[in-house]
Amino acid sequence: MKTRSTLLFLLAASLLVGACTGGAVETATPQPTTNPTPNPTAPPATPTTPNVATPADAVRHTFVEGNFSVALPAGWKVAGPFDTPQFRMYAIGAEAGQSGGPGMSQIIMANEGALTIEQFAQLQCSVCPLNPIEDATLGGMPAKRIVIGGDSTPSFEWRFITHAGKLIGFSIRPVGDGLEWVLPSVQFIAPTVGQTQTYRNETVGLEMQLPADWQVQSNTPPAGPVMLDTLAYIYSQPLPTLEPKGGEGPVEGVKIDVIAVYDSSINQSVEQALAWFKSGLGESNSQIISEGRVILAGGQTAVRVHTTGPLGEGVTLLAKVNDVIVLLGGSGKDLSLFDAAANTLRAIPPVSGAPSGFICTVAYTNINQLFCLGEGGAPIEIAQSVDGNITSPAISPDGAWVAYLINHSLTSELWAVNVSGLQGNNSAQLPRLLLVDSLRIPNPDPQLINSPQNFEWRAGTHTLIFNTRFAPLSGEIGLGGYTNDDVWRVNVDTGEVSNLVPQGVGGPFTLSPNGNLIAISGATNIQLMNADGSNRRTVLEFPSIITYSEYQYKPTVTWSGDSAFFSLIVPSADPLAADTSGTLYRVNADGSVQTLWTRPGNFVFSGPLDISPDGQRVVSGHNDSTNAINLRLVNTDDANEMVFVTSSLAVNGWGWSPDSQTYVYGIVPDGGNFLLRANGAVEPFGAGITVVGVQWADTGTFFFTGVTGEAVYGLYLQRLGEPNPQLMVGGLSAGVMFDLR
Repeated sequence: MKTRSTLLFLLAASLLVGACTGGAVETATPQPTTNPTPNPTAPPATPTTPNVATPADAVRHTFVEGNFSVALPAGWKVAGPFDTPQFRMYAIGAEAGQSGGPGMSQIIMANEGALTIEQFAQLQCSVCPLNPIEDATLGGMPAKRIVIGGDSTPSFEWRFITHAGKLIGFSIRPVGDGLEWVLPSVQFIAPTVGQTQTYRNETVGLEMQLPADWQVQSNTPPAGPVMLDTLAYIYSQPLPTLEPKGGEGPVEGVKIDVIAVYDSSINQSVEQALAWFKSGLGESNSQIISEGRVILAGGQTAVRVHTTGPLGEGVTLLAKVNDVIVLLGGSGKDLSLFDAAANTLRAIPPVSGAPSGFICTVAYTNINQLFCLGEGGAPIEIAQSVDGNITSPAISPDGAWVAYLINHSLTSELWAVNVSGLQGNNSAQLPRLLLVDSLRIPNPDPQLINSPQNFEWRAGTHTLIFNTRFAPLSGEIGLGGYTNDDVWRVNVDTGEVSNLVPQGVGGPFTLSPNGNLIAISGATNIQLMNADGSNRRTVLEFPSIITYSEYQYKPTVTWSGDSAFFSLIVPSADPLAADTSGTLYRVNADGSVQTLWTRPGNFVFSGPLDISPDGQRVVSGHNDSTNAINLRLVNTDDANEMVFVTSSLAVNGWGWSPDSQTYVYGIVPDGGNFLLRANGAVEPFGAGITVVGVQWADTGTFFFTGVTGEAVYGLYLQRLGEPNPQLMVGGLSAGVMFDLR
């Protein structure tokens, strides 16, 4: 078993490589600027001031589009991008909104050659004098400085640089408010050119984008439990020899050690791991040059530490990926190459304990029975209930377990069955576990009884996240939701049940695809938290929405496939008012919020409302003057819309494909089923079948449950480009539910 001293030795060895190859050379620390003078017609010469330390609580944001990062004050948000015909703008500040405003910091980007500094100055203020453009520095690189404004118009300093094919401009405001350290914190990343490769470790669940000519030495996973594991060594240049376990470091470029820390005493948080890391620096007589938080391209928060000592200089990045602390140790002559690669680190669903036996890929219910489709598509019964119906099947990420509800007259129970040991059709001996019932989640009111309600598997784990509902013991059920607005988790391997969000402060939840974050939708706010319940905070607030019933309206959130953000539409407070509308928001993984547009219409009572996973398109239903439903496709970037169906019948929306290119909907009764393509084309499918549920297997295939005119239900497979589906299972009853792995 590797120990703490072993890891410190590995880190020291990484630094030694930098010393042996001539030492690491980072981009020179840029010089901060002074504030512009009140009279912009006579701007001062380029200032040279001493280095200004970046505050410890500053957060570094990476702008992948421009290949740079900048440290911003704690609590500041980045809104955007907001596109104009000439450039793309990001608004930055504690209350960042859709425009910069006179007091809001801004960063703009334009393609090199498409916009000049003079043209930008005129676009900002056409009546202002054009002030001189002076030489300056930014991020240790030559830059230009101009003061835009004058006369009766407020004036602000801008710094411009051409980098990675972009003209990039910075204006940090308010002036003279202790923000002199922001511009000197800018770090430019060497852009990756040419073809790339993906380094991926599926055990931890991480990946990085690397240039195609970089070399990766992946190590064999340890045979047993370890405190830490060096997953790989990454080299930016070919070496004369590559010895096992890393060999000698590169003469030029950079070498990156990828290390996973499993020790539970130090991997509970990045802050805990950072404290442990710092405690080891003294043993090697090393010192910290700089330290700051970084928002990676995947939306995760990490800490970047630049150190120096007898062994040379190095850079270390610490991040938490799928409950594992990942440490990237960089050394070499060009540490900007380290930043370019490290900033691409992102989480993917890990493959943990994949069963060697049977894997359930399709599960479905039929009244009081639960089935998996076996080899060749043959149904295999894996569970049965004698005192309640079975609903809500959910297959674990590795296919070893199937969770489900058994529903009684007042209560429900959450169960799971382990199918990994299934052989043939013999399922009698499969382990079936009662995970959660009313005894494990008691209601503080003795007249009420709780039950599990909705649940999801957390990616790469055997953990279920769930919430609960309540019912009166009297059995008198009236109107309303009867939800407890809480969040819980249960570990299927251990049976441990724990509360993440107390009763009354949560709401419907949605896990990010990588399993790291949970979004919670409330009646007046949206919350975001880590999957373990930590760092829960409100990211968006809005007025309560009238439903003219006992139910509360809680917006639905849609996560992007890479877990970088989720989207939602919040309707105006009164959906029956003359000026009713809906506002589309994008909430990034770091909690920052962008307002994309506000459009007129009733977004509560008029049919489907579905946002594509990439956040680029919205399908929404609206009633016209004849009370017919118009189904509209709206682009989120320019708000252009197209009405693709008008129907006097009800319209059911079944959601978008994973690649956001195809939307499934149906018109009932007997109006047919259709596929809407992203380009506006509409294709029918499944003639004579009324669709009642859809799940996508991949970008070209989905399964659906449907009923024919004879009231016979079935489970079907539909491939894009084929008009007729394939019947997988027939003879099912109403209420059939299914899940795909």
